[in-house]
Amino acid sequence: MNQNHSAEIKRLQEAKNKAMKELRDANEKLEKKLKDADSQMVDSMKRIKDLSAELQDFKEASKLLIDLVDPVVVEATEERSLLSRLQEATQKLSTYVLSTVKSYVSTALGLVKAWHVDTDLAPLSSELPLDCSDEQFGQLMKDVQPVAKKIVDTVEQQG
Repeated sequence: MNQNHSAEIKRLQEAKNKAMKELRDANEKLEKKLKDADSQMVDSMKRIKDLSAELQDFKEASKLLIDLVDPVVVEATEERSLLSRLQEATQKLSTYVLSTVKSYVSTALGLVKAWHVDTDLAPLSSELPLDCSDEQFGQLMKDVQPVAKKIVDTVEQQG
C-alpha cells in the first residue's frame, strides 16, 4: 500500500508540476500580450497626438481660407461652425474668384479706354474674330503676359 501511495503521490506531483508549467507558460504568454498591448497603446497615443496636431494645422489653414472668401461679420447673430463654413467654401470661393476676375478685367479695360478713349469695347464681349485662330489667340495671350503682369502688380499695390 505504501508503494501505491508513493506512486499516487508521484503521479499527483507530476500532474501538479505539469499544471504549474502550463500555468507559468500561460502567464508568460499573457504578460507578453500585455506588454505588446502596452506598446501598441503608447504607439497609438503618439499617433493620436500627431494626428491631433495635424488636424489643428488643417483647421487653422481652413479658417484662413474661409475667412478670405467668407469673412466673419462682427455683428453676425448666428455663429456658424468652421465645418459648415468650409462646406460652403467652394461656392463662396467661386463667387470670390469671379469678383476678382471682374475687377481685374474692368481695370484692364479701363486702362485701354484711358489710353484710347474712342475704342469701342463692345466687340470684346463676343467670341474671337473669324480671322483669328485659336493658335493666333494663344500667341497673342503669350505676347500680352508681361503687360498683364504689370497691370496685376499695379492693382495689387493699389489694393
